[in-house]
Amino acid sequence: MYRGIPNVENLTPKNYISTFFRKSTSSMFQVQVRAEIFSEDFFEQRSIVEFGIPRDATVEERKRFEEREREVRDKFLTFSEDQLFIGKLDGG
Repeated sequence: MYRGIPNVENLTPKNYISTFFRKSTSSMFQVQVRAEIFSEDFFEQRSIVEFGIPRDATVEERKRFEEREREVRDKFLTFSEDQLFIGKLDGG
């Protein structure tokens, strides 16, 4: 069931978790992006740069965030599934 994103201005690594259900076996598979894919302050910097929360970003912060955003994108494009995700199977 897709629940959507409650607030796109305040994303965290927890927003990168998906759960898949198989009715026929009552099993559930949960997959999440590994926390280390994102730099420690990635989401805080994203709020500042993209939404001005809690303040507007400086030119240096914008440049730094663009670099970090490229790093994350490159990881998603080049890392294997095992390097990107953690999976967990329940039930069935």
